[in-house]
Amino acid sequence: MASLYDRILHRNFNRFPGKLLFVWGLKCRSLFFFLRNFFGNLVRSGRRHSLKLSERMRILTIRTDRIGDIVLSTPALRALRLQFPLATIDYVVQKKYAAILNCFEGWNSVYPVDSSDAGQLKKLGKELALRHYDAVVVEHPAAYAYNLARDAKGACTIGWKAKGYGYRLDIGFTDDRTVALRHQVENNLLLFSPFGVTDSSPEFPVKETETGRKEFNSFRSRFGIVPGDRLLAMHPGSYSPRVRWSPAKFALLADRALDYGLKPVLFGSESDREVIEQVLCAAAIKPIVTIGEFGLEGLISFLKNSVAFVGNSTGPMHIAASTGIWTIAIFGSRYPMDSLDLWKPWGKKGIVVAARNCRCKECIPWVCKDMECLSSITVDDVWDALTAALARN
Repeated sequence: MASLYDRILHRNFNRFPGKLLFVWGLKCRSLFFFLRNFFGNLVRSGRRHSLKLSERMRILTIRTDRIGDIVLSTPALRALRLQFPLATIDYVVQKKYAAILNCFEGWNSVYPVDSSDAGQLKKLGKELALRHYDAVVVEHPAAYAYNLARDAKGACTIGWKAKGYGYRLDIGFTDDRTVALRHQVENNLLLFSPFGVTDSSPEFPVKETETGRKEFNSFRSRFGIVPGDRLLAMHPGSYSPRVRWSPAKFALLADRALDYGLKPVLFGSESDREVIEQVLCAAAIKPIVTIGEFGLEGLISFLKNSVAFVGNSTGPMHIAASTGIWTIAIFGSRYPMDSLDLWKPWGKKGIVVAARNCRCKECIPWVCKDMECLSSITVDDVWDALTAALARN
């Protein structure tokens, strides 16, 4: 069953009274978080524990949100590992995304968990408490993540002072991510600054696996792809419709790519099937389509063997950027938590295509009628960015 947050992501509240109620709901939510933190601090009475650094310290990181967030945490974890090569660094992630970590490195153990299962979270908390961590870092500011950190009973808890849970932290950082104009990789680095991590531009510690290669080779055989074919990975889906470029424009882009000598490949999960089929219906020449064929390790291999990626601001976009290929990311929404400053592709081959003259002054996508910021991005805008990137190879 979809969570309340998921249901909100897929709705629009641009009519009265929904628009008014949504805006006031955001204000009431902020007030509730303030009161939670205020009374929490009264109970805690200001008691805080310091972080004690040592070469063999034990560190737990909690990153239980979506796959893009997990991928963007890996450069900071790599920097932490370089700082403490002898430390034990453990990592809690969502169970359904844990396989992606086989393609990255920088930690000792991974603890997969289903965050919707309260019993499983409680059991994991007790297990983690037995490991006596010197530090627990809450990278994902969600209630269950803070609860898991509490149950893990680390000597020092570090994280964002967000959603009214700042009182639970020994070292807390003001949650200014919507105004600070930092990339999410840099935000993750900030959380590790108490450890002395100073690398300002860490790279992704990405690698292919044997499982991933087998999946990609099977895909190549099925579609007759040979060495020298220039694959263009295209991902028209998204977690939320508010960041999704037009399927008809993706279709026109795929047609141009074929004429240019590229082999466009529309890919996605089962949840992307509807939008991929819309692209197919609009395309003059049908591109290759793969839906749910790649596991996460296979997706890494597929992207590493493509010449470029074009898609919305989604997890697959961040995975593409991590592999080092040209990553053309289409950004519309100006909502602070969707900001391109936060979520643009990390790395030298990341390119953002965004609306030039958006009239929005204050963006709340859930109450927007036409999402002009996305609809005003043309096929020429994206095509020019793609061909300019490929010309630089």
